[in-house]
Amino acid sequence: MTDWKWDDNPNEEYLTAGLPVGVIAEVERIATEIAARGIDAEVAGIRPDDAPGGLRNFPLFGGADSSSSSRLPDTGASTFATSFGTGERRAVGGGTAGSRTCREGTRVADMARTTQLRTYTVSEGLLDEWVERWRGDIVPLRLKLGFEIGGAWVDRERNQFVWLLSYEGPETFAERNALYWASPEREAMGLTPDDYLVHTDDRTVEQRY
Repeated sequence: MTDWKWDDNPNEEYLTAGLPVGVIAEVERIATEIAARGIDAEVAGIRPDDAPGGLRNFPLFGGADSSSSSRLPDTGASTFATSFGTGERRAVGGGTAGSRTCREGTRVADMARTTQLRTYTVSEGLLDEWVERWRGDIVPLRLKLGFEIGGAWVDRERNQFVWLLSYEGPETFAERNALYWASPEREAMGLTPDDYLVHTDDRTVEQRY
């Protein structure tokens, strides 16, 4: 065992300051993918064909095809990621039209925040059970994928469950929501909303106070 260590070892707060939670989650996902693929990995950023979001495929160092792909593609700017569907680059360093300054001169593209007010009418006698499934299964995955939850309430008189769900990141709310539903973690829940909910009402709202 060696006593060697990095001279400069910045903490997580320093590295992620100013980055949207969606970008941080995406970087963590790609890092996990690289670690799982090991030293023979050729590309990173692979996503399911039927799910939006994710980074473009980039060649990696040391992969089986490293002789022809020894570095990231030269984009003329420090490109961080590309949003699928639109082809719009989300840049760090070089910036794009309409981008804003982040930390230490870094620029990222403007990202619209979308918030939905969701009202669910729950089947008689299942309200508390639904809340437990929501809190134990749905909340952790939503947070992992970069969503924010502004609160949740129970209206027992109407047998309703109300919550606020927001997303601000490199994709649209609809694209990120599709990624949530297509994820292996969501499928593994074994949670079918129709088993609990008799009616749902999702409204996009804007905060004014």
